[in-house]
Amino acid sequence: MPSDAPPIARPDPAMRHAHDAIAALLRHGLRPTPPNYALWFEFHAGETAALRAALEDRLRDPSPLREAEMAALHARFGGSPSGLTLAEISQRLGEAVRDAAAILDGAATDAARYGKSLEGAAAALASGTADWPEVLAGLIHETQALRDKGATLARRLAETGRRAEALRQELEEARREAATDALTGLPNRRAFEAALERHLEGEEPPCLLLLDVDHFKAVKDRHGHAAGDLALRHLGATLREAARAADLPARLGGEEFAVLMPATPPERAMRAAEALRQAVAREGMMLEDGTRLALTVSGGLAAAAPGEGSARLAERADAALYAAKRNGRNRIEAAP
Repeated sequence: MPSDAPPIARPDPAMRHAHDAIAALLRHGLRPTPPNYALWFEFHAGETAALRAALEDRLRDPSPLREAEMAALHARFGGSPSGLTLAEISQRLGEAVRDAAAILDGAATDAARYGKSLEGAAAALASGTADWPEVLAGLIHETQALRDKGATLARRLAETGRRAEALRQELEEARREAATDALTGLPNRRAFEAALERHLEGEEPPCLLLLDVDHFKAVKDRHGHAAGDLALRHLGATLREAARAADLPARLGGEEFAVLMPATPPERAMRAAEALRQAVAREGMMLEDGTRLALTVSGGLAAAAPGEGSARLAERADAALYAAKRNGRNRIEAAP
């Protein structure tokens, strides 16, 4: 005998993961942004082993989680804002453009068919043998059909246009994120190297400044990973504010930064590099517990020789950087 009792609902694992993700955001005092939620959802779902291992390792440190750390994890594991790769977004944008082209092709075909119907009706009426009411009824019917189809095509074109514009904006955002260091907001190594190559091909050679945070390991060992991230963010902000308008500061990775100085003579580049070093040393930084931390950088500056490649230029700047470290740190050395 059938029962009237409702079926027992099976718990949905996805709902449990969603609940756990929200609880984790509240527990750690993190903003409920889509990237943060997605990371914690994936963590509890356990589908991304590398993400789970990275977060579990971080959670062994009792210090509070910071938004910068979540941004760095999102940069490693999160992909583009929608979870799509650049290639997938580009593919979808291409599909939208092809859809629009197909709609327009269909409209052109319908218009050509209607034109032939008009020509046929005109010829039939000119012959004097056509049934006028029948011919006119046929034209009225085709005109109404074309009008209705035209309205449908216009709506489809508008929808396709909106979809293409949304994808275009998403593609631009994904490209921007792919070229940006998540922790500091500066251009990353890939974007910086591309810019360096472009300027090396120009008529006026650039200068390359490599910077390294002094005693960075000691900062992390003494004050924790969060303080290390704060130091890198602070340095990124200082370089962005203190650099000349034409210069391009970037984070290459770890505690290593670079500044591209386009079309700058060596003497002027050294003055600009010294101004950056002094700005970093002058400002220092304040930790969240109120401790003031002195922060300095060492730098190596190299002016590109005519025809010199980026690899050789970077080698010379790196050698000058190591010379600055050997000579006492908190200084800029120029490559010969």
